[in-house]
Amino acid sequence: MSRATLFTVAVLLAAAGCTKARTEAVVVVSTEGLRVPDDLDAITLVVADTGDLANPVFSKSFHVCGGAVASDCMTLPLDFTLIPGPHRNHSSRVQLTATRNGAPVIDDAAIFTFAEGVSLRLDFVLFANCLGVTDCAARDQACGPDAMCQTVPATPMSGEPDLSAGPGDMSAGEDLASAVDLAVPADLASTPGDMAIPRDLAMPPDLQMPDLAGCVPFCALGSCAPSNCNTPCPCGSQQVCGPSMMCQSCGNPTEPCCPGAVCSGTLHCYGGPPGTCDFPDMALPPGDMAATPDKVLTWTTMTYDSGTFYGIWAQGSDAFAVGDKATMGGVWRRAGDGALAFSADATYTQAATLHGVAGTDINHVWAAGDNATIVTYASGSWGAPPGTPPANTGNYHAVWVGGPGSPSVEIVGGVRNGSCMDSAIDAHFDGSLWRGGSVSMNACTFGAVWGNNLGFIAWPGNEHKIIFTTDDDMNEFTYQPSVNSNIYFRGIWGITKSSMWIVGDSGTIDHFAVDKFNQGTVSAETSNTTVQLNAVHGTSPSDLWAVGLSGVVLHSTGNGIWTQQTNAGNNMMQLNGVYALAPNDVYIVGALLGNKLIMHGQ
Repeated sequence: MSRATLFTVAVLLAAAGCTKARTEAVVVVSTEGLRVPDDLDAITLVVADTGDLANPVFSKSFHVCGGAVASDCMTLPLDFTLIPGPHRNHSSRVQLTATRNGAPVIDDAAIFTFAEGVSLRLDFVLFANCLGVTDCAARDQACGPDAMCQTVPATPMSGEPDLSAGPGDMSAGEDLASAVDLAVPADLASTPGDMAIPRDLAMPPDLQMPDLAGCVPFCALGSCAPSNCNTPCPCGSQQVCGPSMMCQSCGNPTEPCCPGAVCSGTLHCYGGPPGTCDFPDMALPPGDMAATPDKVLTWTTMTYDSGTFYGIWAQGSDAFAVGDKATMGGVWRRAGDGALAFSADATYTQAATLHGVAGTDINHVWAAGDNATIVTYASGSWGAPPGTPPANTGNYHAVWVGGPGSPSVEIVGGVRNGSCMDSAIDAHFDGSLWRGGSVSMNACTFGAVWGNNLGFIAWPGNEHKIIFTTDDDMNEFTYQPSVNSNIYFRGIWGITKSSMWIVGDSGTIDHFAVDKFNQGTVSAETSNTTVQLNAVHGTSPSDLWAVGLSGVVLHSTGNGIWTQQTNAGNNMMQLNGVYALAPNDVYIVGALLGNKLIMHGQ
């Protein structure tokens, strides 16, 4: 076990015998399925006041022991103790970045507020499925076991963390305090002066002497009532604040919610992968959440070259919008300051119109479009994909990229004339080999594709038909609802395979779920529109966006009801793509009066 302790006056007082309860936050870092140093070789910890993220109070990289690396390193699991300073009633942000050869491979973050006299524990688990997922920190979240971003709760604990038990394995009421909690672990003894706290580890005043004169928030264990400083007191993971201002647990008492599930207002599990836990509901109970408000965000709009944008993908300050080549180019990129500061990317030189774009990080971006065109972006330019893709003819409509390491890629399309007698095309890349071609999957042209990064992929298309697989080996199951058979699906996005949203013609929005027995169910949602919907995306089951023709922009809180945003879009716009980076950071692309259009909501 290794320990990096940030010494302050408060800690030294505790060591000297002061009996006052310690106010601290313990950041615990562990891994599941990762290899050191093959998958990661270093970890960087950055701590900052949320009001001043540009000036962190602590930033340090640590080499991780493993393989041939046995000295000048720290052994996993790690724990770091953070002690508050004068601004203890402010929210703090912890960012944990796992790197290999200096490049980020997993990037997680969490926000918490110190509670007076309470030891808080923040567990960061680095999962093998999360390799290549580096966008969760931008949402102040961490990558979970299903490779989806989720919030890291600050959980009250007693004493020091028992790292040998593993995250979340502490029994209720167990006092884990250690008489030698300030002792130097043996594995750090080989690093001369490591515990002398070199200058770059010295804590700025913000995390030093407690401000005893200021208001220090205190949250009673299990209570979600406001603190004595009138600041929010959060509940734990998979809990909600009950009517008596006490935190209530979600799911079956003997089988808690699955990891990654969301706790709804009526204490039902919603979303999250199935397993040995309470299987999530297929949909939130009617009336479980309040109606979606209008005018959720403030929107800005800009037009660019002539033509139309069809798709957009973004990560942090980078974004790619794809569409017609027109005059200046078929790929436009945002890089740097200015949410709408897009410019034509001259490294895309093909004439083909691109319809879909997706990636896992800035060096793993794929796009596809007309004439079976497939291109990839890496090392600063667009080029041909690796290997030899299937010799398809026709147009690709959508791209999905996922999976750890060398990401698997699914590209779909075909000729759509209104029925399942049309021709469909598919191309699948597993990181080394291609397969696909003209597919017989009931001859339905595919309008969209989405996967959960764990082997599940769904293809919606003609005649309200959805095809899905569970093993990433094209052993398909076909699911076709008995209603609206004339509907063509054009967009899909999901949290897990039990929580997907699909949009298409005539204002159709369906919630689609596949259970642990590989049975699919669909439930229609109220879109409050009849226009053609082209795309759907979101940040969570309670923050969903859909866009379509006539400038329609819809938002839902996950209650099955969608509300048009009257301050976004107009009936002269054709909206084709949407991408939500965060609840207050949403891109929409399309066309306005013959020109490429990008809208940004914040």
